[in-house]
Amino acid sequence: MAETTAVRIFVLDGRPVHVHSCSGGSSRQSHTWECDSPYCEVMKDDCPDHGGSERVRLGKEPWRGR
Repeated sequence: MAETTAVRIFVLDGRPVHVHSCSGGSSRQSHTWECDSPYCEVMKDDCPDHGGSERVRLGKEPWRGR
């Protein structure tokens, strides 16, 4: 039986989501994870818990000084 681990939830406020594929970082436990950032372009990307970058949230865009 495959072992599962809990990861943070990257969806807020019921926004539409898309699914990324994570390699699992150093643990190599690949999984998928949902994200609601409207700025994602790459779907095969590690989640923030496994070394991927934090997602840019709508209304929290760093280029707008937020």
